[in-house]
Amino acid sequence: MTVLVTGIGGRIGRLTADLLRARGVAVRATSSRPERLGDLGFPVVAADLRRPESLRPALEGVDGLLLYSAGGPAEALTPVLREAGASDGLRRVAVVSSLSVEAPEMDAMAEHFVAVERAVEASGVSWTSLRGGYFATNTLAWAHELRATGTVSLPFPDSYAEPVHEADLADLAVAALTGDEHAGRAYPVTGPESLTQAAMAGLIGEVTGRSVTVRPVDPEEWQANVARHAPAGVAESLVAMMRAADGRPGRTDRTVAAARLMPRPFRTWVSDHAEDFTG
Repeated sequence: MTVLVTGIGGRIGRLTADLLRARGVAVRATSSRPERLGDLGFPVVAADLRRPESLRPALEGVDGLLLYSAGGPAEALTPVLREAGASDGLRRVAVVSSLSVEAPEMDAMAEHFVAVERAVEASGVSWTSLRGGYFATNTLAWAHELRATGTVSLPFPDSYAEPVHEADLADLAVAALTGDEHAGRAYPVTGPESLTQAAMAGLIGEVTGRSVTVRPVDPEEWQANVARHAPAGVAESLVAMMRAADGRPGRTDRTVAAARLMPRPFRTWVSDHAEDFTG
């Protein structure tokens, strides 16, 4: 069995690849700049999901695909995956999507993820959608300021989120790519607790032994700062999400009920990434 992993430069892709290899599954990966990655212990081929047709050669002889498409014309994925299923034996696709697809009016990026899910389903290849909520890795954006000043600037300190560990998404991706139990299912993936942004900052301080001060900032100022280095639409989406959840705890039971996955708490995620906040 061979699985093609897109987004290998990201945390979810790399964790999924490592877990698959630990189970004896052969891994191939794609990157728009494979020369930057060095030797990962498995082949990495050039492909750019902003041009879905570039994925076609990498799919030859592949049984499963981890698809993380954050840009490009989603509809162009359908013929690529359909041909790979008919000619090369592609059997399963696990799509890293977003929980925002359930409320697309709240998120500028949601429309793209909706289109990706529909494109994969239209291909006729068995699929599973992993709809990640608030990625705990979003808090890594606080690391530089926290290390330098002990401060975390937040536009909505009382906004709630259910931070999800990337390892939970990787675990579910592996299950979807190596068995048929999850075929045709769309899973909401959140963490097991609903925490305010300020509480998350406090937990980072508690786990790392640092004193952390939360500094409220103007949302427009924060969005403008984030937009300078984030992909288009991300800063706007984050502000919309935080504004909608300001003072409103979210649900934390859906991942266990739908996928029978026991999510890792945010404290575990902070422990796993403590060096990012202290190094």
